[in-house]
Amino acid sequence: MSKTRHKLTRLDVAEIAVGASIMAIPVGMAGETWGLGVELPIINIVLIALASYALIALFVYYLFYEGSLEGHWREFLKRVGTIYVLTLVISSLILLAIDKWPLLSDPILAMKRAVLVSCPASFAATVLDHLK
Repeated sequence: MSKTRHKLTRLDVAEIAVGASIMAIPVGMAGETWGLGVELPIINIVLIALASYALIALFVYYLFYEGSLEGHWREFLKRVGTIYVLTLVISSLILLAIDKWPLLSDPILAMKRAVLVSCPASFAATVLDHLK
C-alpha cells in the first residue's frame, strides 16, 4: 500500500507551522542572520529564496508524490506554496516579536531577513509535515 499523500489538510498546515517555528526561532534570534540581511545584496537573497523553494519542491515531489504528479499538480503546488508562504509569515512574526523586522522603516531589510530565516525553517517545516 502506497504512503503517498496528496491532499493538504488542516493537520498538515499545523505541522508545517510547528516545523517552521522550531527552526525559525533560533535562526531568527541569531545576530548573524540580522547581519547577513544587512550585508548580502538583494540578488543573493533572491538566489537563496529560489534555491530554498526548489529544494522544498524536490523534497515534496519525491517524498509526498513518489516522483509522479499525474493528476496531482494542483495539490503539489498548493503544498509547496503553503510551506514557503507560511514559513515566511512565521519567520516575519518571530523577527517582528524581537524587533528585528523593520517593515515600515526598511522593508527591503525586513524581507531579506525573513527570507534568510525562512530558508532553514522551510526545510524543518517540510520534514515535520512528512513525518507521521
